[in-house]
Amino acid sequence: MKPTVFIDGAVGTTGLEIVGRLASRDDITLLFLDDAQRKDAGARREALNTADLVILCLPDDAAREAVALIDNPHTCVIDASTAHRTAHGWTYGFPEWVGRETVRNARFVANPGCYATGFIALVAPLVRAGLIATAAPITCNAVSGYSGGGKAMIAAFAGEAKPTAWQGYALGLWHKHCLAAHYAGSQVVQVITDFESPNLPIEYAAGCDRLDLFVFGNPTDTQVRLVAALDNLGKGAAGAAVQNLNIMLGVDETVGLKL
Repeated sequence: MKPTVFIDGAVGTTGLEIVGRLASRDDITLLFLDDAQRKDAGARREALNTADLVILCLPDDAAREAVALIDNPHTCVIDASTAHRTAHGWTYGFPEWVGRETVRNARFVANPGCYATGFIALVAPLVRAGLIATAAPITCNAVSGYSGGGKAMIAAFAGEAKPTAWQGYALGLWHKHCLAAHYAGSQVVQVITDFESPNLPIEYAAGCDRLDLFVFGNPTDTQVRLVAALDNLGKGAAGAAVQNLNIMLGVDETVGLKL
């Protein structure tokens, strides 16, 4: 029997992205609620407890409420909100860092989120390798495209085809390879070693589920710039949820991803 998946919050921005990645798959069965059923507590509770795996695409309070409604001990949950990212009993859903087996064996998995994913992907391997001290003060500059603002902001910008103005520049420094070993063999996270453009536009990773990492340094090794590029609706949200779902279901983690 195919595993059943229920997306609670399927009509929101992240939910729609996840549905788009799962709708054509024949190895799972998606459970849907119509408009009236989504507002019916009984119908929602039934769906949450019927599904083998639930993906929560809800505001934090609603995500906590949804988990409280689940009394079936076999239902697994992936939460795309911030409600459970540091909660006891939840696995941090960054398989490239916590390990795929950890995610595979978890019942409750919390998506890391877009900003945290980029920062951790760059810094954590360097801390583990001893290149950055665990007590070192670190600051991170990050920017997001308008899709991070949800439906209203997407409509306001995309409707008039407004471009975003931000881009990284002055990148013409030496490339380094100090992250490559940690992500060797990954099909989702890549360390880019042949990027020759002097600029890195914010739209670089738009529409895909990859996470691309860049290391730029100067010839004297006194300055290093680390850059992570990801779509906040891809590896930062929907793509991460689908990747974790695949791992939890025991299938190829890239099935349905836009790589």
